[in-house]
Amino acid sequence: MSEKYPNWSREDWPWAKGSWGCHNVPRRNETVSLWYSGGFPIHSADFVFPKSKYEGLTISEMVRQHPKALELHMLHSNIYIFPHVIKHLDITQQQRRRLIRVVESYLTFDEINPSNPYLHSKTYESNYDGLNIEQIIKEDSQYLPYVIKHAKGRFMIDLDYLNDLVEKSTSPIVTSVLQECLEYVEEILEEQRCAEEAYESEIAYLREQEELRYWQNEGYREAFDGDPGAEWNID
Repeated sequence: MSEKYPNWSREDWPWAKGSWGCHNVPRRNETVSLWYSGGFPIHSADFVFPKSKYEGLTISEMVRQHPKALELHMLHSNIYIFPHVIKHLDITQQQRRRLIRVVESYLTFDEINPSNPYLHSKTYESNYDGLNIEQIIKEDSQYLPYVIKHAKGRFMIDLDYLNDLVEKSTSPIVTSVLQECLEYVEEILEEQRCAEEAYESEIAYLREQEELRYWQNEGYREAFDGDPGAEWNID
């Protein structure tokens, strides 16, 4: 059953607007300018919410007191919490895992496959960078299915590799997680295939219309060929 979120409006977060922006943030022992999409950027664990429904609360307090509201506003791109902030929050391990899932579903990852079996975020350092699938499942069994589902193609596991892992798995928990990942990957691949077919059909239609217009114009020119009053015969 899906979770029920509290009622909300953008008036709850008048200072948070979903848009593209650029911010200097630490990444892999250096500071980089990172483009992100997700509203107001929160890049410090010391952040205190300004004028809003939750004015005066820290990120840790929001996670502890209003976790669903925080998650909801992140999913609606009102705010974005950078991954490195999570490790510095005063929250439980369970709360930390849940927040990591939501935050990292906005990242873009290299595909996990036999030649690249370890997680690697291309856009921003993940809390699980460098771990393989079984290690990630051990850290948080819900992470992979959640991020694959919500990243919408920005985090994929090779289908053949997934099937091979399912066949070789001896752990009921790992097998269950892998099968769930398999379902989401198949759904995303099917969506991508349908989108590609729709795009190719649209291109074919446009080319057909362009060719039709060309021959219609040629037929019109042929009908009036030799007519001194025709536009193209006028010097």
